Order: sequence, then C-alpha cells, then structure tokens
Amino acid sequence: MNQEEGNIMEENSAVRDEAQNQEPVQEELQRLKEALEKQEKESIGYLEQIKRLQADFENWRKRIESEKQFLVEHANSSLIKKLLPVLDNFELALASSSACQGGKTEIQEGVSLICRQISDLLKDEGLTVIESVGKEFDPNYHEAISYEEREEGEDHTVIEEVRKGYIFKGKVLRPALVKVLKVSEGARK
Repeated sequence: MNQEEGNIMEENSAVRDEAQNQEPVQEELQRLKEALEKQEKESIGYLEQIKRLQADFENWRKRIESEKQFLVEHANSSLIKKLLPVLDNFELALASSSACQGGKTEIQEGVSLICRQISDLLKDEGLTVIESVGKEFDPNYHEAISYEEREEGEDHTVIEEVRKGYIFKGKVLRPALVKVLKVSEGARK
C-alpha cells in the first residue's frame, strides 16, 4: 500500500468517524430543539397568565376606587341630609324674625350670614336646590302635600314650596314638599 492509498484510507476513516460522531450530535440537536420549543410554549403561557393577572389587578383596583368613592359620597350625603333640617331652621328663623320686626337687626344679619355660609359650603360639596315654584309637578323631585283648585293656570304646576328639596351629586337627597295647582273641572270646559 502506497502512501496515497494510506492517506485515502485515513481520510475515509476520518469521514466515517465524523459521520458516526455527527449522529449523536444530530440527536442531541433535535432533543435541544424540542426542549427549546417546550420552553417557548411554557414562557408564552406564563406571559399570558401574567397579562391576565395584570388585567385582573387593574380591574380590582378600579373597583376598589369606585367603591371608595361611593362610600365617601354616601357618607357625605348622610351628613348633608342631617344638616338640612338645621338649614331649614335657620331659614325659618330668618323668615319669622323678618315678619315680626321691620328692619334687620344685628342678630338677623348674623343668622343670615350663618345660613348663607352653610348654603355655600353645601353647594361646594355638590348640593343643589330643586327649583319648584312655577315648574310642572314631577314625582321624582317633588312630594305633593296638597292640591289647590283654581279656575285658571296650568294644571299640575307647583304653586307653593313648603319645604325645599335638594339634589346631591345628581341624586335626589330630599324631594321638595309642594302644593300643586289643579284646574277645576268647570274652568277646563
């Protein structure tokens, strides 16, 4: 065997050895690819789970904030509802003292100032007065305590407000107590 044939045989042997060595490498490569695909699927699953958890947390945070706001408004409306009779009494005191005496006294001015301060404070918190006199009777905002028959006028119109009604942040806190006009049957014909 000459040198050339020996080199060729050596090369063939090296190629065979390399091919035999590549088979386990190919198997290992395939195993690693499968493991990588499995890990990618798991990581996608984890990512989706994290996104769902984040969305759930955000929804929970918004719900808690909404409930907190509701509780604050409810607490405020309860307090304001308790203050309304005090405001009514101040207004009655002013009206009755004005009817008894000709001019305003210092006490009347002080009571008037307190009444205005309370009204302004409640208005700043979201309280508004229900306009009643001259408006059509609306059971959502008015509570009729009596009807007055007359010959003329618009039927079911509020003609007198006995007690003011209030709306707090868009909800009726207390309906207005009113007298309502009822046009007599003879006047309608």
